[in-house]
Amino acid sequence: MKDEEHLIVDVPVKAWAVCDGRVLLVQEIGGRWTLPGGRMNVGETPQAALAREMMEEVGVDVVVGAIVDCVVFTSASGRSHFVPVFLATVDPAQSLVLEKAEIADARWIDVAALGSVDIRHEYRPIVDRLAA
Repeated sequence: MKDEEHLIVDVPVKAWAVCDGRVLLVQEIGGRWTLPGGRMNVGETPQAALAREMMEEVGVDVVVGAIVDCVVFTSASGRSHFVPVFLATVDPAQSLVLEKAEIADARWIDVAALGSVDIRHEYRPIVDRLAA
């Protein structure tokens, strides 16, 4: 079975993982930073998908909380995306283990420094809102 058959098309979920004034961001292959997360598989709840994606992308266990915001944007392909962002509790003592095929880097970044980080433009408004 192809991987695409397991995906619900364009239903990504993202994490706002904050601890001690720092937020966890991932750097995509290609250079831009974004919130960690990914797409849901068929049969998954958004919370289960986010927990799975966090383990796959950065190797951390998370407790997924409530939706804290969402972003809606149209991608270069012309598709519209609705992306819920969930509060995620992560123990920052966990080592970050990257999925090198998707993630170039992951870091805990001071919330006060987020304005100077090259964040994907689709997610900049939500990062700015949540950091305020």
